[in-house]
Amino acid sequence: MTPTEELTAIAQSIYLAKNNRYNDVDGDELDDFIAQTIDWINQYTPELELEADWQYLRTNNNLIDTISDREQTAYALPAGVRTAVISPYRDATIQQDGIIVSTFAMVSPNQIYDPADPDTRDRATIINNQLVLSRQLTEAEDGGELRADTIAYMPTLTLTDVSLLSTVNPKQLIILGVAKNATLPDIVQGGISPSLTQKYNDLLKKAVMVNNATSEALEVPMENLGFIRGVW
Repeated sequence: MTPTEELTAIAQSIYLAKNNRYNDVDGDELDDFIAQTIDWINQYTPELELEADWQYLRTNNNLIDTISDREQTAYALPAGVRTAVISPYRDATIQQDGIIVSTFAMVSPNQIYDPADPDTRDRATIINNQLVLSRQLTEAEDGGELRADTIAYMPTLTLTDVSLLSTVNPKQLIILGVAKNATLPDIVQGGISPSLTQKYNDLLKKAVMVNNATSEALEVPMENLGFIRGVW
């Protein structure tokens, strides 16, 4: 299918979800119909971005920057990267020739560093599209590669670039998500919105579950108390 055919198909699918019929348009009206659909979809995708760390947008061990100044603690995220993954199981790292020489736990900005607690020294966070480290770097880390798991932005849908339509899985999320958003300003169609919202939320929940599926049980990171001896 050509980009125009793909755009027409999804525009008609969204219209069908909203109105229970296809939109009988051609010529300039079809062009306007497609343009409106592109705008609605691009308004919706930032909403979808926030729902999960989608696997299809994720790059593990992504190169953030190469250390050239040991006093530098903030590094801009690469172009196209929205954020870094925050997980107790996946630290940011500095690597020398593929060997990890240090790790930085990914935390919220409020947890980046506590001067009274030395255990918070090696941490990293995302502030203003930058990966910020909690300390200056050492000689052993100089020249190393700063790496972290990252999440990209959704592709922007255009008349010539329809890669978004093959990126989001399932595509029905786009159809129902845009349909529910597009009915909200329409008083006449307003009664349809709750049904669309329920269908969308049900599908979104399933998509998030599939995205986060794992065969390992999550473990709560806990302090090692093995140093305690005796009975008091």
